[in-house]
Amino acid sequence: MSLIQVNPKNIVLRILLYLGLAFAFLGVCGLLVFLSVRTGVTDLGRWIFLAVYTVVFGWVMVRPSKALWRRPAFWLVVGGLLALHLLGFVAVLRYYPQWRPVWYIPVIIVEAALFGSILGPLFKGRTESLHR
Repeated sequence: MSLIQVNPKNIVLRILLYLGLAFAFLGVCGLLVFLSVRTGVTDLGRWIFLAVYTVVFGWVMVRPSKALWRRPAFWLVVGGLLALHLLGFVAVLRYYPQWRPVWYIPVIIVEAALFGSILGPLFKGRTESLHR
């Protein structure tokens, strides 16, 4: 029978991690309440879904191009594409309140194809390092 050694330092660090996560969650909830009161938006679910969708979509768009991460032009193009994405969806969500999260599925397919068709040819063959 083996005894599990408990390190007090690890316990304290784990407790601090959980407290930090709890306070971060409360901060995000407070920010959402503040924004809904300040802007008058009552249905924050669509906006939260857009934020999560944008982060995931941006990560999926950037992750395969790891060799290009050191190129400023790559980040400018990705930032511009994500800005266009957000401008379009902000307009849709503001002027079409019946927008449902399930409708993101066809948009994901179209946006992925569109962004891939822009990023692919623009940076094709340019994955070499700048420090050669």
